[in-house]
Amino acid sequence: MQIRHIKSFSDILQRYDDTINLSTSDWAWEFLRRNHRFQSNARSDTSAISGDLTGDAQHVRLARRNRLAETWGLLTFPDVNLPASRTNVFWSDRACPGKVALFGRERATDEPDGLFDLAVQQCKVTHLTDGSGQAHLLLRGSGCVLQVRYRGLSFRSGATETKFDVSLSSVHRAGAETRALAQARRLLGEASAPVWTRRHVLLRNALVALEAHESGLCYRQTAMIFYSEARVSEAWNSGSTAMKAEMARRLAKGRHLRDGGYFELLSSGRARRPGFSPAHTAGHVDGSSANRTFPPARSVRVAATGEPAAGIGDLTNRTRP
Repeated sequence: MQIRHIKSFSDILQRYDDTINLSTSDWAWEFLRRNHRFQSNARSDTSAISGDLTGDAQHVRLARRNRLAETWGLLTFPDVNLPASRTNVFWSDRACPGKVALFGRERATDEPDGLFDLAVQQCKVTHLTDGSGQAHLLLRGSGCVLQVRYRGLSFRSGATETKFDVSLSSVHRAGAETRALAQARRLLGEASAPVWTRRHVLLRNALVALEAHESGLCYRQTAMIFYSEARVSEAWNSGSTAMKAEMARRLAKGRHLRDGGYFELLSSGRARRPGFSPAHTAGHVDGSSANRTFPPARSVRVAATGEPAAGIGDLTNRTRP
């Protein structure tokens, strides 16, 4: 969609209302898939993947480790034009160490269902076996997606004779078990409606500023997405640089998350390990590796044929700040 009049900018923010439902890993994907170098790597990938449908579960097996995808924190490259709700985004254990781990065992007689038993039975499940033989599941439930590690009995989607326990080895941080159960409730639609938190707002604003910049908007035009025309005009005419600095900070945050900072979202805010960011160790587009530092990655807006989480679209008035 093209926005031809600057007054239309005030209608843009509501297009991002659905981002309130994004999980932390979904946010990481939304920023990563806007990275130009990542897009090039993903579209040039020729890794062998075998897959077939068995019942309601899609089973995918990687013939070998995809080391190029792993530099970006992924097990394999998803479709960069789609949000996590529409494509299979499997994060590696190293990039996302806090994933829930499920253990499948034989169900005892008359043993009741737990939350994850119900989740596996009721959700659409994508089952991936990585190049090292580790099983991963994507559970698609009530408007959200959850990735878990899996071990134990051979996995069969919806198998009522299998009991799915949260592995104690995965509960390595205080509150992890509580968060895991909360995620299961959300999959089943039992969680309370999401609310805007300060973190949600910061991430949304960073994504909006990033897309506004890539669409050619200057700082003043970007500010009009967030504030009324009268307030923006007053700020600019007053000689104060506060609002312009605010837009610059939001853009800087978006660039940071796009160019490697998304790892911090996946690891619950902990600093990413040296050498793990693709800004330092990413391979060439043809899949070969190189021990050199890339220049700062340039991003482009997700292709118009794709489906961004909320995209701004093609904008006119391409004046840079």
